[in-house]
Amino acid sequence: MNIKGFELNPAWLSSTHVKKLILKLDFGEFSECDCWHLPALKTLHLTQLGSITYTLPESYLICFHSLETLFLDGFDLPISVSLPALTTLRLSSCKLPPTFWDFPALLTLTLDNIVFSDETSEFLIALVNLRKLTLFLRKNMMTDCYINCPQLMNLDINTCMNTISKHPGKIIVLSHKICNFSSVGFFAITFEESELETVNIKLRDQRYKTIASWKNMKDYYPRAIPMFPEVGSAKILTLDSETIEVLPGIFLPFSFSILKL
Repeated sequence: MNIKGFELNPAWLSSTHVKKLILKLDFGEFSECDCWHLPALKTLHLTQLGSITYTLPESYLICFHSLETLFLDGFDLPISVSLPALTTLRLSSCKLPPTFWDFPALLTLTLDNIVFSDETSEFLIALVNLRKLTLFLRKNMMTDCYINCPQLMNLDINTCMNTISKHPGKIIVLSHKICNFSSVGFFAITFEESELETVNIKLRDQRYKTIASWKNMKDYYPRAIPMFPEVGSAKILTLDSETIEVLPGIFLPFSFSILKL
């Protein structure tokens, strides 16, 4: 099919005019030898609809020298990619590569439903100009995640877990320029080299069930107790009404237990 100079073929996409492309396909039909030629493309959204997770071939991305915004959903990612003009990246349900990607201009990164590992920390360190990082944590982290992006200023974390893990991982922020932090839910986090300016904490997002039950709020004490001291020195601290409502149910039972000892 050919529309306004756009040759549509899953194995070969070619156009000198298209600036935005959104594809939702079963990428199992593609192969490593396929290649796309879209030199004017600025925005690309790729969603894998098949039941099997495939590795996105590097050859699909090597010709996108003008690409500024990339959204990938449901892929294992190739070992290396270089996108010199990319400023915004969102990865959803993707497996991060074990090596660095070359994104020298990347300013905004969103990781949604990503399994954290040692490679995750290395992936983040390589983003030398990143200014904003957003994490959607839909499962309990089983390993620590180190955030050490040298230019990072804004960190948003949305936790959607509704179960308690006996050995949860924690987030360790080493980026010394970070000044704005927003969170949904309670989790273990430390800021080792930064002085926060503004902190905004919500108990839950209206779209997701962050807290499984309010009946046993003491179960969330292990998450809340390491988090609140870390943000207490912020110049501006904002708590939503739900957070204020449940805090006594988390902390008071433990305070009374200590007093009785």
